Amino acid sequence: MLRWCILLCVTLMFTNAYANTGDRGPSGKVFNTPYPYDNAKTMNKAYLNAINQMRSKTRKCGKYGVCKATAPLKWSDKLHYAASEHSFDMAKHSLTHHAGSGKATDVTGRKIGRTSKASERGIHHGYTYKKAFAFAENVGAGQKNLPEIIKAWMKSPGHCVNIMSPKFREMALSKADNKGSYYKTFWTLDLGYRR
Repeated sequence: MLRWCILLCVTLMFTNAYANTGDRGPSGKVFNTPYPYDNAKTMNKAYLNAINQMRSKTRKCGKYGVCKATAPLKWSDKLHYAASEHSFDMAKHSLTHHAGSGKATDVTGRKIGRTSKASERGIHHGYTYKKAFAFAENVGAGQKNLPEIIKAWMKSPGHCVNIMSPKFREMALSKADNKGSYYKTFWTLDLGYRR
């Protein structure tokens, strides 16, 4: 009945692990972030508008069936820091998955002493909670521009259902480039809800 509510890569958490962490690694050493955050406000607005346009109409998400139109999302700078970290990490190491690299650009992974998971990156960058938390991440690589990545995600049932889920209230999307890599362009969309 609620097929469309099944979310891939969603972590429901009710503890506050890693909350309010800063940028210290397991040894206590403070790390400098090795990449710039993607902070172009005009582009961020375009990202938000593109995702909200998808959510504004009923969509079919493959095996998950029909997803009804739902409320627009708000932009979250904290999710943006998490998405930027992962996009730059993927671009640097030519990765196309949700786990961090475990290397210098996996800032959250250095903090917790292992490769980072999507929700841990959100928490590390201040997307914390007291009672409830939901988080999903879409990644992509090789799509040259915003229309291409949106089209790719909406064709993929799991990515589509993440975008269409009424559980989420906030989002951020980030892109990073590595022209020397096979895919060249790397994308991360983080979606969240917290209270």
